[in-house]
Amino acid sequence: MSERKLRVAVIIGSVRSGRFGPAPADWIAAEAAKRDDLDVDVIDLAKAWLPDVLPATAGTPAPQAVRDLTPWLGASDAFVIVTPEYNHSFPASLGRPSDPEGPLAAATSMLDQLTWWGRLLRDARAEGAYPG
Repeated sequence: MSERKLRVAVIIGSVRSGRFGPAPADWIAAEAAKRDDLDVDVIDLAKAWLPDVLPATAGTPAPQAVRDLTPWLGASDAFVIVTPEYNHSFPASLGRPSDPEGPLAAATSMLDQLTWWGRLLRDARAEGAYPG
């Protein structure tokens, strides 16, 4: 029985003119494409036309660009984020797609994911050591 390929999204997080991010993102995508167990997609946030400001009120519909990007991100099993560091953090362009419902929804989602991954890794460690 063949397993489904792992869907990996390589996200270019910088939207600045003259950015370097596409070069390493394309290299990572090309290397990943050589593997038969990965399905790779590059998501360039500079081309996603995300708004600079999102609604601050929970329940307010997200802008169309965010609604278009959400299923694309949701279909991915894993992410590689290529981004520069600005003031010891990530650029604002990365925050927009990750929290369309606001900071509380983003925090809840991250904790849900942390719990899911934590349980998965705990169970995998019980079956055997990491092969890496």
